[in-house]
Amino acid sequence: MRWSLAILLPSLIWAAAPTTRRILVGTWAPTGPAGKPRLQHGAADARDLADAFQRLGSVGESDTVLLEVSDTTALVRAWDEATTRSEKARSQGLSAELIVFHTGHADAQGFRLGDQVLPWSRVQQFLSKRDGSMKVAFLDACASGNALRSKGGKFVSSAATESVAGSAVLSSSRSNELSTESDKDGGSLFTRAVVAGLRGAADSDHDGRVTLSETFRYAAVETERRASALGAPEQHPSGSTELVGEVDPVLTDLRSAPARLRFEAGFPATSLWDSTRRVIGTASTGPRDSLELALSPGLWTLRTDSGSARMQVLLREGESRRISPLEMVTIPVVPRPADTTDTTTRWVPINFGILPPVSINGAKPRRVKNAFSMDFILGEAKTVSGFQFSGVMSRVFGDASGLQMSVAGNTVLGNMSGFQFSNANQVDGNLVGAQLATYLNMTEGDLRGAQVSALMNVARGNVEGAQLGGAAYAGNLRHGAQIALVTVSGKAVGVQAGLVNVAREMDGLQLGLVNVGSGSGARLGFVNVVPSGKPISIGALSVGSQLELHPIVQISQDLSNRLLLRTRMDWFQSGLSWEGLPYLGGERILSIETSARLERLLATELGFAWVFPGWSPRLVPEIVAGFSLPLMSHLSPIVQARWSLETKRATLWSGVEF
Repeated sequence: MRWSLAILLPSLIWAAAPTTRRILVGTWAPTGPAGKPRLQHGAADARDLADAFQRLGSVGESDTVLLEVSDTTALVRAWDEATTRSEKARSQGLSAELIVFHTGHADAQGFRLGDQVLPWSRVQQFLSKRDGSMKVAFLDACASGNALRSKGGKFVSSAATESVAGSAVLSSSRSNELSTESDKDGGSLFTRAVVAGLRGAADSDHDGRVTLSETFRYAAVETERRASALGAPEQHPSGSTELVGEVDPVLTDLRSAPARLRFEAGFPATSLWDSTRRVIGTASTGPRDSLELALSPGLWTLRTDSGSARMQVLLREGESRRISPLEMVTIPVVPRPADTTDTTTRWVPINFGILPPVSINGAKPRRVKNAFSMDFILGEAKTVSGFQFSGVMSRVFGDASGLQMSVAGNTVLGNMSGFQFSNANQVDGNLVGAQLATYLNMTEGDLRGAQVSALMNVARGNVEGAQLGGAAYAGNLRHGAQIALVTVSGKAVGVQAGLVNVAREMDGLQLGLVNVGSGSGARLGFVNVVPSGKPISIGALSVGSQLELHPIVQISQDLSNRLLLRTRMDWFQSGLSWEGLPYLGGERILSIETSARLERLLATELGFAWVFPGWSPRLVPEIVAGFSLPLMSHLSPIVQARWSLETKRATLWSGVEF
């Protein structure tokens, strides 16, 4: 929620304020792994929580970092920058308190940012780092309870000192639970509850200050209640603390707000909306208690979760307004006309026809389930469990299993378990089985099986299996192979074989003329491009940020000359050599070398060379052995012997490596 600049300021800055600096870093990662929906409210959640701390928690705008992150590097960098600010404050003699918020996708392994994973162990390491400052983290993601070093929500410090140090972590769910984002609430259930709690809903002792334990207790109860009310999966926020010092640190101070709204006892669960129709959160007082919220001046709308009653309140600057549940106005319920549309799925085990409605399925085939279907032109059904054939096109509007065949194309709008045969095949969900097409196969979800076509295979999710054809694209190649003229994948574990192979990260084998991909494994091609990582790269030219290029000039005992360009990674090296340089004479010979390298006082090497004499297509293998003496970082005399397995002849080369 974007709050007005005229929103309240704390009336009382706690005693440590002049010597304490609070820093907040709020991040959100809307994109998760393939197949996961994009989160819509991460930015609003981060901004609303930051605004509560800025207005009520002594966090300055200059000490607030809000950032959308797309990968783990950006997230860690944001944390490191906040830590640097905290260290700078301590170097100036101030106490430092760091507030950390992150919302996004996660699972049992860690935070998921796109296809990258930030392990929970790395998150724990950052949160539990002992540097003399206080650190409070709010983690809003599925399975975020894995970030806790201990289980339970009791916030009790281990010792009493004048200052507070250590860390406290509040997670939106247990280690095996989902966390829910609600369009109706305008954000995630957990963060909405935390924001409302910081603004006063959590102030259970009514002293005008919201503490850490009060925030946790309120957020836990309200999140569980709201998840139940919405029919969402069960969600139980969790917490742990390793704080040393004051038992219950104050997070926000509400005591002299320019505008306050006091709820009398008896309010049902109610949502609060500001004048821009943004939801601050939900609150309820129960039959006996009351609560007070610090809000910005303006028009506020209160509406019960059931939607049966509402009221509007205009808060003026400096006003403290008391409201009663009796002021809520009942909203008349307008009955909707009964929906007489028949949505029942009919079971038609066998269908024959030409096209709808000239078929046994009738005029409404989208409500029919078939086991066997044959249509002369167009076949349609809601679901198919068995066999569907059409002369032109076959379409299933739900899930399908079995065999689907046509001449022009097959389409399944749900998930498919079985086989598709046509000129073009499409599955909008996940596919377990195979697609065989003349031109195009497309799976929008995950693929477990195979795609074979002469032109193009596309699987936008994760692929476990094989793609064979003219071109292949996979969102991620989990375990399997892409064999095509051009192969493209996100993160890949397996084999890519084609003229051009491209992967964002490849932990396997790329075999082709041009290979592009970070990661590990092996690259076998004429040109290998490795943006990061050190795979075994065999080819004429291998380039990458972590691969070293070494040119070598050599001459043999019969005065033949040679230029070698070699790529080195740790113990392995590979390169391309040309004999018979222009204007220097000699037979034109091209060869590709690969060898293992052991570097001590002398650097020794042993490997093979694949030689192409002249313009002959013959491939002559040779054994390569040699040593060099590193005089400087980029200058080494080198001696190399090559033994031809074809001619049984040895050639001795000497030269300089740069």
